[in-house]
Amino acid sequence: MATDTERNPTMTLLCKTFPWMIVSILAAPLPSKQVATSRPKFEFLLQRNADYWKKCYYSPQVSRTTTCKLHNVCNCPVCHENAYMRRRITNVVLGAMKRLQVPRNMPLLNYLGAETWQEVIDHLDNKRKLWNALHPGIPMTLTNTALDHIRPVNEFKDNCLLEKLTLCNHFTNLQPLLHEDNAWKGDFWSQQDEAYWRDNIILKQDNMKIYYPASAPYQPSILEAEAAAHGKTSSDSISCQCT
Repeated sequence: MATDTERNPTMTLLCKTFPWMIVSILAAPLPSKQVATSRPKFEFLLQRNADYWKKCYYSPQVSRTTTCKLHNVCNCPVCHENAYMRRRITNVVLGAMKRLQVPRNMPLLNYLGAETWQEVIDHLDNKRKLWNALHPGIPMTLTNTALDHIRPVNEFKDNCLLEKLTLCNHFTNLQPLLHEDNAWKGDFWSQQDEAYWRDNIILKQDNMKIYYPASAPYQPSILEAEAAAHGKTSSDSISCQCT
């Protein structure tokens, strides 16, 4: 006949547990008076920091766990610019490899075709600076841009494995692009774009220009700037270009 201990799994667990561990488990949920009184203030500070992050430093390509004590974000774009960019580049490369179903068996720098992370970060930063010099009215920052594959990832699906590994995520195939431009760019790509990409972009480290496909319908940021210069709305410019 089974005893009460054998029939009750909780009693069996308690009999096999050290007494000091039981005391710790029972005492852990009991908050002190000081913690109980300061909890609302602590929750208010967390919410305030979270709202500040969402308002000023939102980007879809970086995680938001708490490490920066000043802004309450992971890899803060203000306090840790290089770490922020490295995390974003890593997420973009791994996302492209997943879409192409390419297993990762090398360090990420091998896929980027660079010797150091600083080389990749400086290349993207120089592209951003050139854009800001040419378009001061629509500047790029770390947080209002997406990291874009100039030749879309989908265009590599029919390529050989070697090109998937060496060209798709090569740092010369990456560029910062304003979020609205990146959304409209999509996967537009033509033979004209392919010829220009092979002759002037891929493996050309001196090319710092932002490239927008000629086959894409239009580039929203440029149209908005032209519309503002001519006193038109962006929808008027779009309708003029489409007609």
